[in-house]
Formats: sequence, structure tokens, C-alpha cells
Amino acid sequence: SNATLCRPRSYKARKLVRVVEGKGKSKTVREEEVEVFVTADEAKVAAMPFCRVRLLTELIELGPAVVVPVGKLAYQAVFGLPRSIQTYRGSVEKVDLTAQLEAARVRLAEVEAYYDAAA
Repeated sequence: SNATLCRPRSYKARKLVRVVEGKGKSKTVREEEVEVFVTADEAKVAAMPFCRVRLLTELIELGPAVVVPVGKLAYQAVFGLPRSIQTYRGSVEKVDLTAQLEAARVRLAEVEAYYDAAA
């Protein structure tokens, strides 16, 4: 299933935190990178760029006449808009899947570059 293929391998992420040592005038502040655990929902959102490219590629190959996204993440994956599906419930939207795929690939490259820099 899509959830299995796009499931994040780890629920860990890297984050910069401020570390304060000492008190008063002898206080020093430094930034330190630490590993933190993210929630399952945060992991789903982080996996979206990876899943979106795969989903749009499959849709282009299948060439459906109609796509019915069910839920907020499904709507965002198809249309690339950070809006709730309830805003557009019952409406007909035209989408250029090829243009959406190109935009998704650009976003995926940005995300991969971010994770490569953090590694």
C-alpha cells in the first residue's frame, strides 16, 4: 500500500537547540544539534514530498479521467495546495498532473538537500 511504501524509515529528526551554561555574566549560549523524536503525524507530513512524486507518476501512467482525493493529505498530494479538502468539497478542479509532478520533483530535491546537509 502507499502507506507502506512511503512510511518514514525513522521517526527521528535533527534539530538545533540553544544550550545555556552558567549564570549571570558568566552565562554562555551555544547551539547544539540533537536528535529528537517526531510524532507519527509529523512523520507523515515529512514523507509527503517522497510519496507525492510516486503518486503523481502513477496517476500520469494510469491516465484517469477523474481523481477523487479523500481527505486533506490526499487533496494536498494531488493539487499541491496547503488547503483543507472541505474548502473545495463537491467542486470540480482541473489539474495538470505533469506540471504538478515537475513542481513535486523540485520540492523533493529541496527536501533531500536539506536532509543531506543535516546528515
